[in-house]
Amino acid sequence: RYTVAALIEILLLHKPFTQLTIEGRTEEGPFVFAMGCLVRYTGVGMKVAPLAVCDDGLIDLLLVRNAGKMELLNVFPKIFSGDHVGHPKLEYLQVKDFSISSEEPGVLNLDGEVFPDRNISVRVLPREIQILV
Repeated sequence: RYTVAALIEILLLHKPFTQLTIEGRTEEGPFVFAMGCLVRYTGVGMKVAPLAVCDDGLIDLLLVRNAGKMELLNVFPKIFSGDHVGHPKLEYLQVKDFSISSEEPGVLNLDGEVFPDRNISVRVLPREIQILV
């Protein structure tokens, strides 16, 4: 299900103009996508953030600025092994906070849910939740 949805998104490639602020530094331009992760895997076995550690106080942020459909289709299978990290069209950062502002509504997605908002801010609150196992 996740794989099919991702492939459909690649084929319908849309690059909305967005403003991305990472730890106070702002960049503008079209982005294919930006994905923030706290854990290594998402979906069904997609190792999107292979360097993520859930309690390190950082968000692993994957950015794709300017990539065409063929480039994305080529790199997509590498997401399952984590080998996409280091690809020239992808930027992998570990940050404490980021925010995204888009000119178009509905391009923000949180865990599969699309939000009509144009803005989102994300930051880590270290040690705010205690998990008992």
